[in-house]
Amino acid sequence: MTAVRPAETAAGEVRTATARDRAAIRSLWRERFGDLGDSTHLDAALGDGAAATGFVAESGEGVVGFATVSLFDPDTASGYVGGVYPPTAFPDATGVIHQLAVDSSVSDRRVGSALTRRCMDWARGRTPMMLVVLWRRPDHVDGSVLAERFDYDEVVRLKGYYRGRREHCPDCGQHCTCDATVHVRPLSQRPTDEQQLENTETMRDTTATIEESI
Repeated sequence: MTAVRPAETAAGEVRTATARDRAAIRSLWRERFGDLGDSTHLDAALGDGAAATGFVAESGEGVVGFATVSLFDPDTASGYVGGVYPPTAFPDATGVIHQLAVDSSVSDRRVGSALTRRCMDWARGRTPMMLVVLWRRPDHVDGSVLAERFDYDEVVRLKGYYRGRREHCPDCGQHCTCDATVHVRPLSQRPTDEQQLENTETMRDTTATIEESI
């Protein structure tokens, strides 16, 4: 895993997450979104593999934010968005910011922006494309503000995406039925190659088909 120099934010330091942060991360996620449930992505982010990592924002009070980022192969990326896009819509490796949470006490200090930026910096050179699936919660501010700030394009809304994926939801009471939106952003600094054009065209055509059926 590439060593990254800690960065300062208004809330403190942003650094690479380690196994000792696990309890704080799970506690923060529980506070903001309910039980974390499946820890597969968190385990990967806190491990030594080259395809995932995590970051935490830390102040004098402890961990006040975290994010994980992974590289998904085309089949995994397709499954992650509920299969609405085929594997051919994705490059060989897609960067995915899978989890991001910020303590409500520092929500006005752009901690989420610092974590998002760190995830994207890690992904540059590893993937030409970033993807995020945002939990659209009707009673709370969601991640769309961050998506807009970092020039992600919303490509499709997934109705009831979290049904069966998340047992506990602060909005739904128990079994989550919230929607999600898929956002993508190119990372490559090179001219768009033929494969990227094909990925983009496949995603655009599929989105149009989905919208026509709603």
